[in-house]
Amino acid sequence: MADDLSATCEYHRIIPGTLLKVVFPATADDTDYATITLADYGMARLDACQCFRHASEDNSIVAGDQPTTAVSSGVLTLTLAGSTDDKKRVVLLWGHPIA
Repeated sequence: MADDLSATCEYHRIIPGTLLKVVFPATADDTDYATITLADYGMARLDACQCFRHASEDNSIVAGDQPTTAVSSGVLTLTLAGSTDDKKRVVLLWGHPIA
């Protein structure tokens, strides 16, 4: 069953209004998700998304991953994909800044 990890993720503003790093915990499973209000991070809309999965416990192997995204009324739902459970994911979100 998918879990909402919004409260357990770490959120880092790399470039306010433009680039946000979201770190899912090492307990994240496929189909787990987080909801993010884009305006809270200065974004008017989502332009791009890139995800990386830490494929080893010591984080020595990092592989690409592709979550699914959906935006409704300015709220992004970021759902993890793939076939690996209990792995840390790092997601980079590029947005268009609020004018």
